[in-house]
Amino acid sequence: MYKAFLANPQPRERWVAENGKKRAICDPQWKPFYGSLAPKSQAYALHVARDLLNYLASAGYLKGNPLAFMALENGATEAARDQAARSGRRKALSRDDWAAIKETINQMPEGTAAQRFQKARARWVFGLLFATGARISDLRGTFGDLHADSVEGREVWIWSIQGKGGKFAQLPLPSPVVQEMRRVRRAMGIPALPLPGESTPLVPREAETNRNRPQTRQGLDRIIKGVLRAAADRLDGDGVPDQAERIRCASAHSLRHTAARDLLDSGAPMRVASELLRHADQRTTQGYTAPEVQQMLDALNRRSLHWD
Repeated sequence: MYKAFLANPQPRERWVAENGKKRAICDPQWKPFYGSLAPKSQAYALHVARDLLNYLASAGYLKGNPLAFMALENGATEAARDQAARSGRRKALSRDDWAAIKETINQMPEGTAAQRFQKARARWVFGLLFATGARISDLRGTFGDLHADSVEGREVWIWSIQGKGGKFAQLPLPSPVVQEMRRVRRAMGIPALPLPGESTPLVPREAETNRNRPQTRQGLDRIIKGVLRAAADRLDGDGVPDQAERIRCASAHSLRHTAARDLLDSGAPMRVASELLRHADQRTTQGYTAPEVQQMLDALNRRSLHWD
């Protein structure tokens, strides 16, 4: 029955977008389908459903998986991977969107010390998200997670991350991001470069009395969403409603998708991009040799934040 539904979702007025028009997921008129799914997309949906039921069965919520013995079409795994990649690319923002976000941040006021800190913090947060493809949870670390290393005779700042699923990774920071790190630390009135074992949060709180307390996930989301809303409002005022809606509906994870696409579009090898983004098929603990770090740094440095 579910397979037949995927091939022809009914009732169409409930499940299928009118005239196949794509809308943002936050739009009240959004629908999950734009028409009947292609065979590969049907296979992907069934593959996801079977994996979910398998988890529920193994966790004891179900006595068994009713789809366990369903034979999926050949190439279902490949279809699932292709669909996931295309989905991520669709969620990515364009370079024009990124330019609009940067312009909004650059227009933030700097009249007071608090305003200078807020602006520097926004540049630091969005620089990290766009340049490295970091997850929002990665930003809850401390400056003690950063250390300088020598790679082929050059000083490189390395970010050690305990990420999703407990996976450990070490990412090199490109030069523009290191500059933003210096900027935000100067705005905080602390040395431009981190000290070993420093406990200062990567993204400090607003009040100076709370600077040593890390942001909550909700606090980080407020910072990011605040900038995105401001960018969208500015675009609305400039008469660009479609771009405004896209940015207003974006999130920190949209910037991760954006980083993934931009890395590949900038010529980064697939293997290097996968390691930078810490995708699920990578080793649990990643110990990079100097050449690997250099390749990742070269891939990152081929791009620029272009703040000014």
